[in-house]
Amino acid sequence: MKSLWENSLRLLSERLDKKEINRWLLPLIPLDDDDPSILTLAAPNKFFVKWINDYYLSTLISAIEEVSGRPLFIKIICKNIPSQIKITEPPAVSLTHKKAEPVPLPPNNLGLNDKYVFTNFVVGDSNRFAHAAAFGVSNLPGKTYNPLFIHSPAGLGKTHLINAIGNHVVSIHPDTKVSYVSCENFTNQMIKAISEKSMESFRKLYRNTDVLLIDDVQFLGDKESTQEEFFYTFNTLYDQNRQIVLASDKKPKDIPGLEDRLRSRFEWGLIADIQPPDVETKAAIISRKAHDEGIDLSEGVAYRLASTEDSNIRVLEGYLVRVAAYSSMTGQPITINLANHVLQDALYKKEVTVDDIIKTVVLRFGISLTDLKSSKKNKSIAEPRQIAMYLARKMTDEPLIRIGEKFGGKDHSTVVHAVKKIKSRMENDFHFRRDLDQLEKNIRGVD
Repeated sequence: MKSLWENSLRLLSERLDKKEINRWLLPLIPLDDDDPSILTLAAPNKFFVKWINDYYLSTLISAIEEVSGRPLFIKIICKNIPSQIKITEPPAVSLTHKKAEPVPLPPNNLGLNDKYVFTNFVVGDSNRFAHAAAFGVSNLPGKTYNPLFIHSPAGLGKTHLINAIGNHVVSIHPDTKVSYVSCENFTNQMIKAISEKSMESFRKLYRNTDVLLIDDVQFLGDKESTQEEFFYTFNTLYDQNRQIVLASDKKPKDIPGLEDRLRSRFEWGLIADIQPPDVETKAAIISRKAHDEGIDLSEGVAYRLASTEDSNIRVLEGYLVRVAAYSSMTGQPITINLANHVLQDALYKKEVTVDDIIKTVVLRFGISLTDLKSSKKNKSIAEPRQIAMYLARKMTDEPLIRIGEKFGGKDHSTVVHAVKKIKSRMENDFHFRRDLDQLEKNIRGVD
């Protein structure tokens, strides 16, 4: 495997900037594995593992499989070993890359994210009530607070809590059937079932579950067919004392286009809200995330990151990743001054909308708004459109359906394709990624 990795690095040196090779790939060390279909690479810390998986994994897989001529499973683990690899001349290799098949989820925890558990949920005054209600439900599903309706603005921990409920239920009752699904996916699955004439299977999937966790139920609004189907699913589960947990960014009474019969059922049980966290809670969340990722972070820096106006936990964790990445790249310790430098755009940023992004992209590429929202496929228009869709997905909390609507009524799958294409190019093109970083700063109003 050492020889395979050395040859892969030579090939990668043709595709990536030398600085990226030195910073992120040379520290990776191939380890011996009994299974010849697996290439295990050791990284120096947990943050390194996350960075490689997020930004370089598909590039690594492509290069390694080109060199080896066969599909391989690439595993990145945390293990600090001194690097002894040097890059020489690249080999002349060009083979076809084959995608790995997805691994099916276990039937009793459909859709759950096992990273979201109660033990890593930071409790503060802003979320204490919702946490207590969720924990109570997870211990006695179907017995108390049914349904449980959790609401809050985006990024405050709703998804974490409802996944934690499912994971806790499965941990103490392994035979319990738990299903987690976003409202958007529920709708898409139903549409597919109708087109494939498999509604009976769709209904069995959700009406035979013991605990149903539905995220982002605000998107039920104005979807008459989905509301009709969900109404009967709700009734079936409720009548059988099966647990229903709903999460939304709005209270039931504030969801536009929601039928009264559903609205009243959502209010049958307990409604728990999560408020924006105070600075102390935000600092505790950041410190916990740093600990889990193996990042050395002082209490002072945690408070500095928490002192921004953002309350969205995903945004705060993104700040941590940016500071840690800069520290790793430059070899500087993480200090308050370093955090101030890296996050200067965040300290003065404005609320970004999809319209802001579209306006900036149109000006940057010199195309018309009509062309951007059209279906024209020539590169001079299609590429700016895909960039704008990618940035809309990254910089706003708008769902895929709403983003597509902003681009002339495009389907959500078109947005997904654009995001994947831009991400892939960013992984392989240092200059393109740098230009997009600058474009993002322009959108935020930062020089």
